[in-house]
Amino acid sequence: MKTEAGTKWRGETSSFLPFAGFRKLKSKQQVLILAALCLSLLWGLLRWLPAEPGSMMVIRTANDMEVQWHTAVETGDVLVFHWVHSVEHIPWQETFEVTAENTLMLTESRFAGFGAGIPHENQGGVRVENGWVILDNIQREMKQYDWIHSHTALPEIWLNGKVMLQGADLPHHQPLTLTIEER
Repeated sequence: MKTEAGTKWRGETSSFLPFAGFRKLKSKQQVLILAALCLSLLWGLLRWLPAEPGSMMVIRTANDMEVQWHTAVETGDVLVFHWVHSVEHIPWQETFEVTAENTLMLTESRFAGFGAGIPHENQGGVRVENGWVILDNIQREMKQYDWIHSHTALPEIWLNGKVMLQGADLPHHQPLTLTIEER
């Protein structure tokens, strides 16, 4: 039986069917083509699978929620904001811990002195150590941390003892929000 392409339907592959010339290739070429197709299919499937479980620390501009920075975090990770007080010009540090509920737990605040706007009451402990007034055992849980960013007032943010961001890495004079989110 003849087709429009002029080949037989039985016993021979029609030239208009996909991969009609596949049989004519050498076996190494066939293996390479099949391997490439399998890898492409696997890559496509992996892209549709859910992301690796875990949490992300995300900083956004508060007015349009545009992501400015993000990184993976785990329960127990420690975040420290290093501030310079805008009036007193003294160093100030706030220490947070990432919780299993994807919140921030304020655990400690440190100041190199007291002045306007610096908290003076704490239900946890208060001590003086190496020139720092330390409020510890605060245990105040926050769903998000909001601030108006300043390159001069926030010189750096640390994560687990290492500088994570410099003040200049974030937009100057912008309201920012930091949250912990599921990936």
